[in-house]
Amino acid sequence: MLTMDDQVIITKQIKSLIGAELIEPSTVEIEKGTIQKFAEAIGDKNPLWQDVEYAEKTRYGGIVAPPTFLTFTAFWPDEIQHRLAMLDSPLKRIMAGGVEYNYFQAVKPGDQITATATLANVQLREGKHGKLLFMTVEITYTNQEREIVAKELNTVIRY
Repeated sequence: MLTMDDQVIITKQIKSLIGAELIEPSTVEIEKGTIQKFAEAIGDKNPLWQDVEYAEKTRYGGIVAPPTFLTFTAFWPDEIQHRLAMLDSPLKRIMAGGVEYNYFQAVKPGDQITATATLANVQLREGKHGKLLFMTVEITYTNQEREIVAKELNTVIRY
């Protein structure tokens, strides 16, 4: 049960967003060159991301995207954080609280990936220096067949 003080922190505006989309869905086409450049940029030499001949001989039949690639594709992380930071609450500061990924299918060049972001959960906790508001955003990535390829749980903390 929320106390009066807690209700000031978890405002009606914040409560109304639980389960709602935070931002318009976004779709991007995955490109082989972008996957290869990403793998190179993070220093991941796994041939499954970069070597066409090698990747064609695997169960995937070609190059696939490495983990965290979907986050790199930009799907508006700054816009989500900005939206959460602008919500009415006496806790004005914001910081990243962690990210968890669940992968269900490989992402391949040519895939049309659509991302949707919803505010999945809000939880108030007591910290060493006062109240902390944990807001969990669930980002669901689906392919052109409307199959879920990955889910990302992104926690943002206001304090």
